[in-house]
Amino acid sequence: MKKRILSFFAAAAVLAGSVLPVVAEEPAVLSPRAVVEYDEASRYVYGFDGIPSAAVVAAQFDGNVKIVTPKGEEITGDTAVPAESSVMSGTSEVAKVAVYGDANRDGKINLSDVTLMLKAIARWDVDISSVSADASADIRININDVSLTLKYIAKWDVRLGYTPGIRLVNDGLVRYCIMANTDDPVAIAFATAVKEACGVELPIRDDCVPESTNYIVIGSDLCDKYDFIDAEAAAKVDPDKAYIDTYAGDVHIVAEGEGVEFAAATIAGEFDGEDLTLPRGYAGPITHMTERGRLYWDAVARIEGTAPSVDGTNGMNEDIYIAISNANFTAPKNIIYMIGDGMGKNIVSATEIVYKDELYGGQMTMKYLPNIGLQSTYSSNEQITDSAAGGTALSTGHKTTNGTIAMNADNTISYKTLLEIAAEKGMSTGVIATKSVTDATPATFTAHVHDRGEEVEIARQQLTKLTDGTLDLILGGGYEYYNNSANSGVMAAAKERGVTYTNDWEMAQGASLPLAGIFYPHELPTDGLDNDPHIADMTDLALNLLSEDENGFFLMVEGSKIDSYGHANEFGMETDETFEFDCAVAVALRYVALNPDTVLIITADHETGALSIPAEPTADNIESSSRYGSSGHFWVDVPVYAIGYRTEELLGFQENTDVAIFTASLMSDEEFGYKSQSYELFDLDDEATGNAILAANKKPEFISLDGEGVTVSLSSDNRYLYLPVDKMITDDENTKNVSAVRITYRNNSDKAKTLPSFFVMGDGYSSTSVDRITYINPGETMTFTYVLESGAKNDGYFNAATEMALTMRSGSIDITILDIEVVNRPFDC
Repeated sequence: MKKRILSFFAAAAVLAGSVLPVVAEEPAVLSPRAVVEYDEASRYVYGFDGIPSAAVVAAQFDGNVKIVTPKGEEITGDTAVPAESSVMSGTSEVAKVAVYGDANRDGKINLSDVTLMLKAIARWDVDISSVSADASADIRININDVSLTLKYIAKWDVRLGYTPGIRLVNDGLVRYCIMANTDDPVAIAFATAVKEACGVELPIRDDCVPESTNYIVIGSDLCDKYDFIDAEAAAKVDPDKAYIDTYAGDVHIVAEGEGVEFAAATIAGEFDGEDLTLPRGYAGPITHMTERGRLYWDAVARIEGTAPSVDGTNGMNEDIYIAISNANFTAPKNIIYMIGDGMGKNIVSATEIVYKDELYGGQMTMKYLPNIGLQSTYSSNEQITDSAAGGTALSTGHKTTNGTIAMNADNTISYKTLLEIAAEKGMSTGVIATKSVTDATPATFTAHVHDRGEEVEIARQQLTKLTDGTLDLILGGGYEYYNNSANSGVMAAAKERGVTYTNDWEMAQGASLPLAGIFYPHELPTDGLDNDPHIADMTDLALNLLSEDENGFFLMVEGSKIDSYGHANEFGMETDETFEFDCAVAVALRYVALNPDTVLIITADHETGALSIPAEPTADNIESSSRYGSSGHFWVDVPVYAIGYRTEELLGFQENTDVAIFTASLMSDEEFGYKSQSYELFDLDDEATGNAILAANKKPEFISLDGEGVTVSLSSDNRYLYLPVDKMITDDENTKNVSAVRITYRNNSDKAKTLPSFFVMGDGYSSTSVDRITYINPGETMTFTYVLESGAKNDGYFNAATEMALTMRSGSIDITILDIEVVNRPFDC
């Protein structure tokens, strides 16, 4: 493979019109510390882990050298070294730098590199778009995508921009120990920190040990004792940070003060069980120990040099993206839980198009979160939830009846909320809303009432929580309810206990916790006025105040008025509110970038307005061709966006209660909520079931059984696919109270299509679930939830079903049905 890579660079040089390397007057002289490789025939120096900086390349050579790019520019320091750069000693070129995959020789690995490689190696004259190159399907383009593209298209199995670093296994033959004085407090502290972080015990030795042992050398006093430690570089390091040198497979650390714990945590983060992977030949600050680490900490430094955008402009930028893409997420200290009230997938897509020019990369901030899923929203008694039941599911992990706030259906049990769990754990807590903080969604985190309309009582409970320390911060509208005479006593008690209550934003900005900033009688304006906050403003203030707690915090942020304008079918205002909410997401994501011990989850309580948008939306058609199908809520699945520790568990599909249960588990509460149960309804791999499907349909020529599932073409010629109810896998317990049917589809059509409707009939019952707002793209696999109509949720109803079918009432689609499940829940859950 090495030979092939080098031959490619020669080919690329010819294509680019460059000349062969200049013959140096003197042979290349590598430093004794150099751990890269040098090929005398080609004069290439290679073996770096990723694209090296100019300082790293220069450190490989004895004497004074300078690095010159193919364009003739001299580069120094942390500047990335493009492929084919020259290492110059005086006027002589002593080496060329080979960077695997950097075909453009620009110091980056990107899509144009893979295009050049396919042209030069595979002889394919192709261009790679940002969509087709997302080989890993993680909604971002990176080196891994380029490698996968080459692997599957050119059949070239290579990892670009990477060569194996030092990988040593602690198996008794090759192991690490700490080289230091045995009573050295720094070494002892470091060994203790590593053991606590990852369970690996590193012995401290002050004598020579067999060559099979590798060393973690600790202490600045060792720089004079061992000539392999670069004392000059180590002397430049902040004593509260740490310097690392990975010369010859050993790890040499100079750390003092806080740098000891920092270095230990960083090294421990590189352990995988008993393995340690380190960059090859790196010398410098420990924050840049890996290429990924260098990218992260450089981005963090740039982020810290700028203030967050809180004035109604979106603050997402390249540095935040680089930081979150390279961060090492750890067990969460903080949780940010953001809810776009009424925010379905379509309003997110529409807002992205309307505000494309004001968004980083033309993409909503929330879509940069790596883990994206869907969740269903129905309540315990209705196909369509309201914000009270939807919010309760997201705050307590329990479903309840519409209108109920954090209680069960008959109002005999108050469900514990995520905010209350956080307070019990000693975390600070906060709630933000752009309507009244006594409205349904914020109320479900902070109160327990049988009717969402009891807003004076909700305000009373919130003031009580501010007084007793359960709630530390609440920002939004609703002072009509706080100032109600019925709450005068609890208000006085709150102020006496040190709660700052204000209706003025400027005063709130200068306050300390506990704080109730209630700025309008009901809702806040969409655009912040001179003395009114944007939702991004409030989010930034909350993060600044809550993050002072060393125990961490839980913050819920609601973009409340997305729902209001969905009800009103005001497309322009709804996109405005969704954009404002995304600006707050950018503030939260910036915080995550700087604090990777934070989990950020974004979702909705339901969709509002049944908004449909064009199958192929553009700036020209998005507003004119979008249509609302309702002035109320809709039962369609809504998106989940997440980043941070373990949030890959939210990929795919879940119910709204599952999102809350997952969040509670991050706070070590494993007994929270009621988790949904799913059961297979049809065994589509079963030959008898397949034959029964063919027999149940009058035109079986439109149906095929291909081993993956059931493929069917639905159109004006064949509108129905009947499902044989006698082949259902029914169990009295598993299908006793079916709430929803979950079907996984793959679209085989060449265009985006709406999904079929679903209906089921029984003796005296029927349910038809029609959704005309959800598109499935060509080649896409999607799991979709058909929520049964309220009257069809009946004891044993599914077991007695007499007819079941999928139907296309208009249009056509060629789909494969991969799986059919039912979701079973007790009535009161």
